[in-house]
Amino acid sequence: METVLRQFDPPYNPPTHEGLRSLRRIDALHPPWSTTRHVGMETERAHSLQHDRNLAMQQRSHFRYRSYYQKPLYGTTAEKEEWRKSIRGVLLDQMKRKIDVERIRFNSRFSESEEAVKIDRRHIEDDIRQRRQKLEYLKHFRDENKTYMEWQRREIQKVKDRELFVERNVLHYNPINWSHSLT
Repeated sequence: METVLRQFDPPYNPPTHEGLRSLRRIDALHPPWSTTRHVGMETERAHSLQHDRNLAMQQRSHFRYRSYYQKPLYGTTAEKEEWRKSIRGVLLDQMKRKIDVERIRFNSRFSESEEAVKIDRRHIEDDIRQRRQKLEYLKHFRDENKTYMEWQRREIQKVKDRELFVERNVLHYNPINWSHSLT
């Protein structure tokens, strides 16, 4: 594609289809063809150069896009092999990226499951410890209750024995029982 040249030719060669060079951005205050500074922010020539640069960059990106995705169906065997090689390289890169993503996902899931197992194990150990504490408390309560009940029985027995002793003494010295046969 040829660029239509304006009245003032730009100081560089316009880019061609095959040899697209990197184009510098033009400073409107310091154009490359003048050493003095201009008062105006943008002149017709600078505007023209910026427009040509913009078109050249659009052409370059369009050419890059179209040339990358077109298949060399009728090219030489070297071109066909180069195309196949690039396709294989792209597929290998995609496969590697997918494997890396799956590995990262697996590692994250594995670490999450390890954390869940640790938390479950900690809860189970806490439950076991609480059950043991409860069992110890209940054993202690049972033993203390048993000793209290034994003490209570002994006290009741002592009271009964005392009452029996008093009754016997009363009966022993009771005037009704002169023969002392009830002892």
